[in-house]
Amino acid sequence: MLLNRMRGDEIITGYSFSVDAASANSVYLKVRERKSFEYAKVSAAVCLEARDGRIQALRVAMGSIAQRPWRLRAAEAKLAGAVLTSDALTPVLDEEFASARPASSQEYKVRLARNAARRAILLAGGKSHA
Repeated sequence: MLLNRMRGDEIITGYSFSVDAASANSVYLKVRERKSFEYAKVSAAVCLEARDGRIQALRVAMGSIAQRPWRLRAAEAKLAGAVLTSDALTPVLDEEFASARPASSQEYKVRLARNAARRAILLAGGKSHA
């Protein structure tokens, strides 16, 4: 049973919450076969704070590639202070995804996920040509 402190004649008309700088620049990227309600083959959620072209704070979570969302914590830590470019992201993401052990029918998802993560990070940083 769910409980709340509202009276029977009250209704919620709005809510507010604070947003930190990293959450203000966020991207959710869903990779699927066609534009429909198809399930994602891979998804990437990114929150990024960048200053002067360098990554200050980064959070990356991948979906549809394991039994639960996968945070790229090692890549997040290694990319702190890095220049926000594809060249800087690629080797770090390559290393992060090197440990992936997909089923043989799902091997293609490793490359797809790595590319989705790179693209989502660049898009969150305002790089429209990601």
